[in-house]
Amino acid sequence: MTDQLYPKGKMSSFPELRRALLCWYPFECADRALLLGENTEAFLPLLQNYFSTIDTIDPTGTDLPDSRLQPYDCVIAIDYLERNVTDVSEWLKTVNRLLKPEGLLLLGFRNRFGLRYLCGGMDDYVQTPFSGLAKDTKNSAVLFSRHEVNQFLQKTGFMDIRYYYPMPDSDFTQAVFTDDRLPETSFRDRVFPYDPYESPWMIPEIDLYDDMVYEGTLPQAANYYLVECRKQPDNPWRKKVIYTALSADRGAERSFATVLFSDDTVQKRPLSPEGIPALHTIYRNLEHLRSRGLLTVDQKLTGNTIEMPLVREEALLSYMKRSLTEDPDAFLAVFSEIWEDILRSSEPGILSEDEALRLWELSASQLSPVLEKGYIDMIPYNIFRAGSSLRYYDQEFVVENCPAKYILFRAIYFIWFHHLPEAEQVFPVEEVKARFGLTDLWESFLRRELRFVSDNRNWKVYQLIHKWSAFDRPACGERRRRLRDMDYARTAAVLIDEVHNVQLGLLQEFDRVCVKHGLQYFAIHGTLLGAVRHHGFIPWDDDLDFAMLREDYDRLVQLAPFEFREPYFFQTPESDPTCFYGGYAKLRDSRTAALETQNLGKPCNQGIWIDILPLDRCPASPSKRAALQKRLTLIQRLYYAKLYKQTDCALRDVSGARISFYYIFKRLFSNEDLLKLLYRQFTSCRETGCRAILAGYTGSRRNRSVYAEADLEQTVRLPFENMQLCVPANYDSWLRKWYGDDYMQIPPPEKRHGHGIVAFYTDRSFRDLKTVTLTDLLNKDRSWISL
Repeated sequence: MTDQLYPKGKMSSFPELRRALLCWYPFECADRALLLGENTEAFLPLLQNYFSTIDTIDPTGTDLPDSRLQPYDCVIAIDYLERNVTDVSEWLKTVNRLLKPEGLLLLGFRNRFGLRYLCGGMDDYVQTPFSGLAKDTKNSAVLFSRHEVNQFLQKTGFMDIRYYYPMPDSDFTQAVFTDDRLPETSFRDRVFPYDPYESPWMIPEIDLYDDMVYEGTLPQAANYYLVECRKQPDNPWRKKVIYTALSADRGAERSFATVLFSDDTVQKRPLSPEGIPALHTIYRNLEHLRSRGLLTVDQKLTGNTIEMPLVREEALLSYMKRSLTEDPDAFLAVFSEIWEDILRSSEPGILSEDEALRLWELSASQLSPVLEKGYIDMIPYNIFRAGSSLRYYDQEFVVENCPAKYILFRAIYFIWFHHLPEAEQVFPVEEVKARFGLTDLWESFLRRELRFVSDNRNWKVYQLIHKWSAFDRPACGERRRRLRDMDYARTAAVLIDEVHNVQLGLLQEFDRVCVKHGLQYFAIHGTLLGAVRHHGFIPWDDDLDFAMLREDYDRLVQLAPFEFREPYFFQTPESDPTCFYGGYAKLRDSRTAALETQNLGKPCNQGIWIDILPLDRCPASPSKRAALQKRLTLIQRLYYAKLYKQTDCALRDVSGARISFYYIFKRLFSNEDLLKLLYRQFTSCRETGCRAILAGYTGSRRNRSVYAEADLEQTVRLPFENMQLCVPANYDSWLRKWYGDDYMQIPPPEKRHGHGIVAFYTDRSFRDLKTVTLTDLLNKDRSWISL
């Protein structure tokens, strides 16, 4: 039989990640194997190490080989049930006949009750949310539950059935649990889910991981099952895998599987031959620490595998989490213990002044003492608490002529900013830096660490997956609310009219001040479209947008404190420094409320608003304009990180793996510094004939708000509700650019959307709603508008 080109999914560009589903499994060398399923060619190089012959068949076909042929030692069926099997019982009977008496069926299938599908997630097999839960689905795929498949297996002659739970799925397995080793604590630092399909999530699945651990529901709610099925009872003395941790995304030279077996032994092995040198280095590093008098995990190197006993001692991270509340002094004393071991771990090294400046951006005297070999993984993540001592393991990386304090920096950094961020409430990190002499070294060490992590975790190679790991939580809230509020359209229509009345008052006040002082403004975006097509508000829109030349905008900023009186408030990053939108202004009505999720609980003005955006000069060249936008986005994200917690989702367009970059680097700048840098970039261009709205946050998206300066020279007034407002004289070309040639056509109901998720109150001030929470908003039956 010949190999086929199998259908590909969105993860097909990463076969090394797909291979992680099986690369840890303890296959026994045998004669023949049959490989079934879609997108399984990634497994062939792995299986060829164990089987003399590997047969495959057309993944879209249903006919299995003739059972009269020589039977198989192993049948491996991955993602085969979902599309190819109409009668599971008959198919399993056929597979049973294909196997030798001691043969093995390794069956991989999606769980129809998997957490991903219960949350609204999709994949290549389930392309309509929740459709996989229905057994009468008309999709091309039919999913099964664990219980259903288990009954089929027991009825068709398989006597020994063992389940593995690859997390989060079969395309990028990062950990494998079993019923013998279910997670006892959170595994969110080990496993991160991702979504290439832009699924309409009701709640991100990662938000339920901890609950799944607490409730013990992983065996029922795993997204994927890998089932070991034998025709005869298995040898009770067979060494079984009970847990695996995998790092398949670190490149061939650094990818490993750490496997825990039922006999309380642990093996660490590379996922490819390219990783063998690094494995040997890990072994030598730990042996070196042992020779220096440090306590280490026992190990032996057998072939290309490191074997270790299961250590029953408490993990140092667990000890530190416990002592943080029970005995804070013991928590902090850990770093003194680590520091003493760091100094014992190596002979002194030498770092010249030139090397110090070039490699560390610091003087040689600042970096003393220096170690000949710096074992930079001497951090709590790789340590056990062994009575009054520390026991080390998994020492992968060595830096030659390394400042000893860099290793201590890593130990502190990972505790405060990754593993135990709650430590900040007991011991502020600034005090800890000073205590251990790291204050002047911290930022230089941090820059080096970020470069190291980026290279080690292959961010450039896997940036797309990290992008897919960012879940839009506000959008999930919107979808949940829509399900609760079946009368949404009617209630939203009533409230949006009230919001429009408030915004009309704001517009009249804005227009008054501009006319009084001879300031030019333009209605833009949906406001311009509303003026031309509806002679007023777009009925379903919740937003008013206006642009001004930078010169007029800055003049308005100066006049605002004198011209806008209560209840009106002219909000800028300077006048209201506890919230941020990218660098532009909002005129708000303080008698009302328009609550956004990221600002809940903040002391900023949250009245209903209109947007006023400056038009700045910008490069005519698209590449130079993109470079300017990239600089602006960096500063804007740092400022967002200054004002908002990661849980506020202010940077929801940034992947979870990269968002920590901004929350780390923000400490290099004050708020005032960032605003000055931002303004300097806004006004950095000379006359080029182009203007753009640079102050609106666009993130990684291309800025489309770019205009020829000649198009901004003249305005006309058009009717807008009960007044007239200024629009560009050539508004037709503006609207065609933004909305196409048919902009005068009213869109169908399903395409009528506003600009965000906002809770509007037209009869209450935001000042009276300071204690409102997101849960309160989601439980309201009328004031919540998701447009």
